[in-house]
Amino acid sequence: MKLGQIDIVVSDDNDQPLSAVLLSLSAGQFRSNNLTLDNGTMVFANLGPGQYFFRPMLKEYTFTPASQMIDVGEGATVMIHVKGKRVAFSCFGQISSLNGEPEKGIAIEAVGLDSCESFQEETVSDQEGQYRLRGLQPGCMYRVRVKTGDSNPHIERASPSFIDIQVSGSDLQNVNMIAFRHVNQFEITGNVVTDSQFISSLKVTLSPENNPDTPVFTTPVSVASYFQFPSVPNDGLVYIVRLDSSLSTLNYNYIRPESTVTATGVRAHVTFKFEPQPRKAEPEPSQGSFLTLPLLVLLILLAVNHNKVIPFLQQVPQLLQGVSADQLQAQMEDPFKNKKKPKEIRRR
Repeated sequence: MKLGQIDIVVSDDNDQPLSAVLLSLSAGQFRSNNLTLDNGTMVFANLGPGQYFFRPMLKEYTFTPASQMIDVGEGATVMIHVKGKRVAFSCFGQISSLNGEPEKGIAIEAVGLDSCESFQEETVSDQEGQYRLRGLQPGCMYRVRVKTGDSNPHIERASPSFIDIQVSGSDLQNVNMIAFRHVNQFEITGNVVTDSQFISSLKVTLSPENNPDTPVFTTPVSVASYFQFPSVPNDGLVYIVRLDSSLSTLNYNYIRPESTVTATGVRAHVTFKFEPQPRKAEPEPSQGSFLTLPLLVLLILLAVNHNKVIPFLQQVPQLLQGVSADQLQAQMEDPFKNKKKPKEIRRR
């Protein structure tokens, strides 16, 4: 049996491709959900023959067709073209602290006013403090504000406390606010300057200066080389921030940097450099290396005592010649002196 496939193309009113559209395809026990690519396409392959229910979904858009049944024959390829129409819009902005640092994880809401009071949208700021409120209805006025209470327990207030926006036929940009944390909390953040290949081996610990061997918090370093500890009391206590790595010290030589932070004010940010160097393999000592030092010492002694050594070396040939001459004369005078006497044969 040959399997079939469904090729889907999604575009907007201006025939521009729509990416990140959720496409749902189902039939019996079969379920598949995929997002369209940057060119607005998606292929559902290896499908058995039969009927499949198809539905595209993306907030702020309606689609034609909104849903449909698709018949897939054996080995057939079915082409589907979907049109998306923008029916709602977004509000973009940033949440930052008073000193300009981005505030991540801040809950923001847009509440409809007057005849649109039944509409409400929520979102959370990302790592860079950026947020996007989706699904705002055209013709409505919304009040955008940082949520208080349990949604943001570490935030005391925001400035401005709210911003009213009017939604027409386009997105709204730069709706920015400043968040103020409770004065009894202190934030410690940081970043690590290092090669990306080492980031997964890194972690950071936070310990009181009066008990440095007992960390109160340990956190890994994110892919963006950034780290942040949970809030600590703003009580003037001194902390030690240490960077550690799981890299083997047999293969790498590196320093574990640390820094001290005093919990006074609102926030402290530290920057660490982590630059491990591969260790070079040391060659095993050879037999010749053991002889090098004694030979070197001997040469030094000869150089230091050259006034005595050189005359002695000059006399060595004469001494050897003298010894040889004496031995020769002795041999001539008594040729049998060094010969062994024959053993006597005893007769019985």
